[in-house]
Amino acid sequence: MCELIRTDPLTRHTRILAISGNPDPQYQTRIRAAGADDFLPKPFELEELVSRLKALLRKPVEARR
Repeated sequence: MCELIRTDPLTRHTRILAISGNPDPQYQTRIRAAGADDFLPKPFELEELVSRLKALLRKPVEARR
């Protein structure tokens, strides 16, 4: 999904927070390489989710591919 979002000119600047129950560090690396801006492993606390979302919204939009 990240790759599709990043390749579409209308959505390529959308910030992506990937959430997954897969704890494998290599999986996180692949998700980031596919275009995710951040990764949040499950389980997580609501405060952590809010904090990550706020951080993403504060980051300037970067030119993508």
